[in-house]
Amino acid sequence: PFTGQIDHQQRQRRAERALKELRTTLGAKDLEHAVDVYRKAILQWPDDWLLHYDIANLHDIAQKHQSTADHLQTVLRLLPRHVPARVGLGHALAKMNKDDEALAAYRQALGGDPDMLAAHIGMGVVLSRRKKFDQAAHHFNEALRIKPDDKEAADCLENLKRMAGE
Repeated sequence: PFTGQIDHQQRQRRAERALKELRTTLGAKDLEHAVDVYRKAILQWPDDWLLHYDIANLHDIAQKHQSTADHLQTVLRLLPRHVPARVGLGHALAKMNKDDEALAAYRQALGGDPDMLAAHIGMGVVLSRRKKFDQAAHHFNEALRIKPDDKEAADCLENLKRMAGE
């Protein structure tokens, strides 16, 4: 089982890199077509978590945050311990200014993986928006502990210091 988990994580990282690349190359028509293909597939296989995860990422690219959240909630109904889906849900909720729900999603993600970089950064962003600077700094520092050269975490911490007037 352990080697299967490692293989799954590697495949998932490759898929996430491919989706990140798509974000820069997909045109609106391409994106619309891809979403349509996934919708049709979901009609045939409504309990396929990976289809829901992938279409959620496409909706995220299209800035359709509620659709992103809806599909990620389906993933989590099917796979409650799927940490990347929980982080993605937190991001979608944060983009819709549903801060309490976003924080809950990030906390659950960190409960599943305390070293989830994106969850710490997401928590820090939402907490800084709420002016909870000490808590936000804690999460940005945790992100830098996990990945010391992470530019996003370092930039967020620097911005936080300016916001807090240090």
